[in-house]
Amino acid sequence: MTNFKTCGIVFVAILIPMASGISPVSGGEINLFQEEVEIHSGDEVEWTSHEFSYRSVDSHSRDVLTITDSDGVLVEQFSGDSFYELLGEKMRVDEDLYFRINEMDREEDSLDMTVWTSEEAFGSSQINISAPEYIVKQSGDDFKIPLTVENSGGVEEAYDLRAESSELVSTDFVHEGYNVTKLVVEPGEEKEVTADINLDEDLTSGTSIINFSVSDRSSSFEEFRFQVVNSSESERELRMTLDESYLEKSSGETVETTLRVENIGGSTVENVKPSVTTPENWNYTVSPEETENITDGEFKDFELSVSVPSTATSGDYFVDVGLENTEDFDERNVRVNVSDSSGGFGLIGAVLALITILLVLGVYKVFGRR
Repeated sequence: MTNFKTCGIVFVAILIPMASGISPVSGGEINLFQEEVEIHSGDEVEWTSHEFSYRSVDSHSRDVLTITDSDGVLVEQFSGDSFYELLGEKMRVDEDLYFRINEMDREEDSLDMTVWTSEEAFGSSQINISAPEYIVKQSGDDFKIPLTVENSGGVEEAYDLRAESSELVSTDFVHEGYNVTKLVVEPGEEKEVTADINLDEDLTSGTSIINFSVSDRSSSFEEFRFQVVNSSESERELRMTLDESYLEKSSGETVETTLRVENIGGSTVENVKPSVTTPENWNYTVSPEETENITDGEFKDFELSVSVPSTATSGDYFVDVGLENTEDFDERNVRVNVSDSSGGFGLIGAVLALITILLVLGVYKVFGRR
């Protein structure tokens, strides 16, 4: 009877693992994805269609590992001696799931395990962007886009949040009002996070890309594209007119004219400053020297004053007028016709002097002979 019970006990001990499908495996390779995992007391981790639950009671004096199926039906529970006999043993749960308890960490109250199963069972994540497909933003703008991070795997994951982009685009992640760089998501759950995006004023026009990613045991990537318009690069068109483009002046006088600069483009033009090129030794002033900006449809007047040197000889001279920091702008010029204020009278004086000399010589000859 005792032997029967003993045999019965042995027989039952063998049959229970066979009935549940959980049994030791000796040798041979397992053609499944292998992962080293850590389970803490109180954790419930799902792999394939089974859930593992670990409980440590009274500092490991009674450890319990419970395995249930997808319907919550108990498959096996290891406690007491049966639990400690698992240490170092490779166990088969079904053809898609094997495990081994490598070590018990009493300080961390955890189990270090090796698990063999499908790669997706260890972690599966998805990041989704809830934003329109086509967004247009100005350089220097700040804007937000909502993201959803989903953990569809069987283990808790602490995802690193990353956003890779141009150096002129910066991104911060915000969850429940706090800036975060990590996000813990339980299996089967999803969490909302906001990407706060800042565009530098120097970001050029065109398509910009931000590559969002979450990574821990699993990883997921999502590309976000948007259009950038840099207002300082917008097509600018300025028109300049001169109230006088031809002037007649004498040497030593001053040339004065008004430059009107009109913005006929589609955007504000900043820091408008006339540039003036004069003949050598000619001096000029412009008032004002510069204006901060000219908005679309507006104009600004600049007063140009150019001094003609007293040494200037007669002839045509040109004063070239342009605009600094403005590409593809045709220069204008003022033509100044200079007459030598002293040159004409000098010539007449010389002629009169010559006539006088000739007359004196003639008189001398006539009266000298007498």
